[in-house]
Amino acid sequence: MRLEIKLEGDAKVRGAFKKLQDLGGIKDLCVRQAQMMEERGKAALGTPGATPRKTGDLRKSLMTDTQMPDGAAVGYTMEYAPHVNYGHRKRGGKGYVEGQHFLEANMKEQAPIFEQETKEYLQRFIDAAAQGG
Repeated sequence: MRLEIKLEGDAKVRGAFKKLQDLGGIKDLCVRQAQMMEERGKAALGTPGATPRKTGDLRKSLMTDTQMPDGAAVGYTMEYAPHVNYGHRKRGGKGYVEGQHFLEANMKEQAPIFEQETKEYLQRFIDAAAQGG
């Protein structure tokens, strides 16, 4: 899943966006959203996007990487996470276990929140640039 924001406007808008990038605001916004995805993934069962659990190890392995130069990433460190999310063949090749698609559900829940927060965040910088700030 991918979130795309189209930036249109005059030089003030583009200037505000550039200032936001220079101040690290885009990274801050990405880190906040990644942390919110991690929280949703660790939420109670029944919450859209919550990590399925048997032992709790998969849920505990959900981490946010904030050391990326331009943003943040959320992922699982357990080696079997992709098999639970996407599905896998049963041992011996006899049948298939459907994936639970919990990561996609998490992103689907988070996308409108991310989009709204991004618009509000950018609007504050645009307003500040328009006022000469």
